[in-house]
Amino acid sequence: MTTYIKEYLNSLRDLNRPIYYYPNPGNGGDSIIAAATFQLLKECAVNYTIFPWQAIQNKLNTRSSEPSNLSQAIILYGGGGNLVNNYHGAARKILEKYHDLVYKFVILPHTINTHEDLLARLGSNVEIICREEVSYKYVKAKALKANVLLMDDLGLSLNIEKLFQEKQLNYFSNSLKKIYYALMQDKRQYEFPSPKHLSSNDIDFFVKSFQKRLNTKEFEELNCFRTDSEKTDFELPKDNIDLSLSICYGTHNESVSYFTSRKIIEYIDLFHTVNTNRLHIAIPSALLGKRVRFFANNYYKCRAIYEYSLESRFPNVEWISNA
Repeated sequence: MTTYIKEYLNSLRDLNRPIYYYPNPGNGGDSIIAAATFQLLKECAVNYTIFPWQAIQNKLNTRSSEPSNLSQAIILYGGGGNLVNNYHGAARKILEKYHDLVYKFVILPHTINTHEDLLARLGSNVEIICREEVSYKYVKAKALKANVLLMDDLGLSLNIEKLFQEKQLNYFSNSLKKIYYALMQDKRQYEFPSPKHLSSNDIDFFVKSFQKRLNTKEFEELNCFRTDSEKTDFELPKDNIDLSLSICYGTHNESVSYFTSRKIIEYIDLFHTVNTNRLHIAIPSALLGKRVRFFANNYYKCRAIYEYSLESRFPNVEWISNA
């Protein structure tokens, strides 16, 4: 299922143009997407630069930190769901500002259901990859000049075995760099997770692991349902833990994305069954071979991706239609 995206990235590499990757910011699930993307870029030998951090940190009114060769460059905007329900997040801001300044602007596999005003303005240098058929049909109808493609969610490309072979972020050196850059008022401080969050999540992970070993029945099932804006009126189990919010360190570089993804996967792997309406809890759980009971979020995303990418490939994933 990763064939098409690899072929696509290879075609971009062969254009021999500067490539800038802009990770989609977000929660722990977005870190899994980013980790898979970093793996794919490395596997396809794509020579890329992460888009300047100053531009990512809401400094979109100045171009002092921008690359000087944008007219010849390709921008890859990370996969995710940043163009839905009139959410005016990073995807819209970056797309709106740069789509007509670059040689090619690529939106990696996304769910898109609004922003038709912006879609209508996009030119033939923009390529939008949708990750399910509902968004694909919508974007085809609204972005008449852009090239619209259909591929799997990037999380499905994650190689978990390779992820665990990567050199991992070091708590001590991370904390020292974070503190040093903060004292120096250097924007690189934002490239590192908060030491406080690192330690609190690690303690929580240790406690949960210990409890599981003491009482395996209680921890047979992981209940991981959304508690954010995509939550439903589904009554949350008492032991619910929204992992994507609990383990959330960022997407802005390879080290942080790998670290976050590994923490989430280590936690999932403690359980035999996973009940969730989080797409990027369902996907790594499916890749691990867990029994997954997959519920709906508050719009079509989960169901559409299940039907397009999961249903035929993962018999261990069951769609629960009454969520």
